[in-house]
Parts: sequence; structure tokens; C-alpha cells
Amino acid sequence: MLSVDLRSQFLVVDATTAAPKEFTVEGTTFSPLGSIYFATGKDATDQCQSDPVQRLAEIASICNDAKVVYHPVSSISSSCDILTL
Repeated sequence: MLSVDLRSQFLVVDATTAAPKEFTVEGTTFSPLGSIYFATGKDATDQCQSDPVQRLAEIASICNDAKVVYHPVSSISSSCDILTL
């Protein structure tokens, strides 16, 4: 059986220390549910407000014309536009 890894990962570089920080984000599709962890598995929720993560989120939102639509009948969120980079 084919197994699919549904994890999303990203990396930021700390502006003060120049150290890379790798994160794993839970969740599937476009649903705004899930948690954020360091690559080691340790909870990284407090890092969501850090400057590097905030900058990455801002860049991603500016470079993305996709729209997320919630379908209340099926309780599913989905993308309804094309990603532009």
C-alpha cells in the first residue's frame, strides 16, 4: 500500500543568530486547523509570533492569490483559485 506523508514543512533563518529553524505544520488541505512543531517534534506554537515566521506568513499571503472557501454542508475548506508566484 502506498503511504502518503501529509506534513507540511518550512524553514526560517533567525535574524539574530543566523540559525535555521525547521518547522512541521499539521493539517490537511486548506483547513485552518492544526499545530506547529519544531522538526524535532517539540511544540513550537510560541514561535508563530516570531519575526521570521510572521515575515514568511506575510510574504506567502502577498504572493498567493488563492482563496479559501468553507463549505458548511460538507464541513470542508478548499481552494478556489490558482496559486501565483
